[in-house]
Amino acid sequence: MRENRLLILTVVVLALGAFIWFWERHQPTTEEAQKQAELVLPGLEKADVVRITIVKGTKRFELVKEDGEWRLEKPVAYPADGQAVDLLLSALKSLKIERRLDAGEVSLADWGLEKPEFTVTLAGSGGRTWTLKVGQEEPLGNNRAVTLDGTAVLLCPKWFVSDLDKDLDGWRSHEVVKLFEDQLASLEVSTPDDRVKVVRDGGLWKLLEPVRDLADRDQIRNLVSALNGLRVKAFVDDEHPDLAALGLDHPRYRVELVRTEGKAPVTLEFGAKRELEGVKQVVCRRNGTEILWVTDGAETPLGKAPILWRSKVVYPFDTWDVERMTLAAGDARTELVHADGSWTCSGHEADSSAVFDRLSRLARLEAENFDLVEPGTTEIGSITLTIKPGLAAEEKTGKPVEVTWTFFEPMKPGGRALVRVTGRDTIMSVDAAKARGLLADLDGLCAPPATPTPVAAKQPEPAGETASDG
Repeated sequence: MRENRLLILTVVVLALGAFIWFWERHQPTTEEAQKQAELVLPGLEKADVVRITIVKGTKRFELVKEDGEWRLEKPVAYPADGQAVDLLLSALKSLKIERRLDAGEVSLADWGLEKPEFTVTLAGSGGRTWTLKVGQEEPLGNNRAVTLDGTAVLLCPKWFVSDLDKDLDGWRSHEVVKLFEDQLASLEVSTPDDRVKVVRDGGLWKLLEPVRDLADRDQIRNLVSALNGLRVKAFVDDEHPDLAALGLDHPRYRVELVRTEGKAPVTLEFGAKRELEGVKQVVCRRNGTEILWVTDGAETPLGKAPILWRSKVVYPFDTWDVERMTLAAGDARTELVHADGSWTCSGHEADSSAVFDRLSRLARLEAENFDLVEPGTTEIGSITLTIKPGLAAEEKTGKPVEVTWTFFEPMKPGGRALVRVTGRDTIMSVDAAKARGLLADLDGLCAPPATPTPVAAKQPEPAGETASDG
C-alpha cells in the first residue's frame, strides 16, 4: 500500500511540475500584467496585425498586409507607406490610459463618442480584433477620449492622432520602386532610338544589346540606386489623363526590371519634366497604369549612351573574393594563396599589402579599345585568379571560378598592350606600362613582409643637468 501511495504522490508531483513548466512559465509576471493593464490596447503586437480599417466621416481607408508588405485596398488599390503604418501601430501599442471614466460617471455623448471622429479597427492574424473609437479632446488638457467597449471612456495622450489623421496621399507609398541589385534577373532601358539590355549570368552582368559583352556593373548599380531613390511628389488620379501632354504617348525612357523571385516585372516610363517649388520633377507611368510626378534623380544614369554600358574595366572583381593568384612572365612564375586573412607563397607568409596592391591595380585596369584583331605579338605574361562564389563566380553551383588575363606586346613601339580575359569575347588594348607593372618583380611579390626596425628608446638626461649653448 505504501508503495502505491508513494507512486501516486510521485505522479502528482511530476504532473504539477509539468504544469508549472509548460503553462505557468508563459504567464505574465505581476509587473508585466500591471503594465498591460495600463495600456489602451493590451496584448496588441504590431507583427500580428494583418488588417487596419480607419473611418473618419465619409472617408474610409483599408490596409492589408500581404507577404510582409502593407497595401491599400480602399479607396484605391495601391502600395501603402510602410513607415506610416508602422508609426501608427507603434503609437497604438504604447498608448496608455491616463484616466478611466466608467459608464455611470459620464456619457459617451459628452466626449463625442456616440459619433466618434475616428474609428480604428485592427485585425490580428489569430482572429482577434480591436475596435477603438476616438472622440473629443479634454478641455484645457493633453488627453483625448477613446472607448473600446462603448461604455467606459478612457482618457489617453492625444498625440497618437497625428499618426492616424492622414489623407489618401499620406497612406500611399511615395517610393517608386524598391529593388536591390541581387533581386534583378534582367534590366532593359529603351528610348525611341536605342535599347540597352543586360542580364544576370551567375554573379556577373552581361550586356546583350547594343553589343554582346560584359556590362558596366557600376552603371547598373548607379541606375538601380537612382530608381530606388525616386520619390513621388504628386499622384495623377485622372481617369482619362492626357498622355500626350504628359509626354507618355512616346516616353523618353522605358525601363523594365525583371525580378529573380518570379514576381511580375516592374515597368517605368518617363515623360514630361517640370519644376515646381524649386524641385525638378519628371512624370512616370508605373506598370502601365499608375501615373506619378517623381523626383528626377534617374535622369543622369538613364541618359548614358548605350555603348557606354559596356564595361571599361577589363574584368571587375572584388579583391577580398580572391583565393589564389598565379602570375607568369617569361620563365618566372609565382603562386600566392589567400587563407585566414593572409597571403602565403611557397609555404611562407607573403607581404599582404603588396599582394592587395597588385590585385587592386588589376581590378581597376581599364580597356582603351575593344574588338581588336587577334594578337600576333609576343606574350608579356598572364595572371590567373581563383575567385570564390560571389561577384564573378557561378552562384548556382557555388564553385569558385578561374579568370585569366593574358597580355601581349603592343603592335608597334610605344603602342598599347593587348589583353584577352576569360569571359569576354573581345580583344582589348590597355596601357602598356600598367600591363608590364602587373607582371613585374614576381620574386619580390613572393618575398615575406619586411620586419620593422625597432626604434631606439630615447635615453633620459642625467638628473640635475640641462642642455646649454656651449
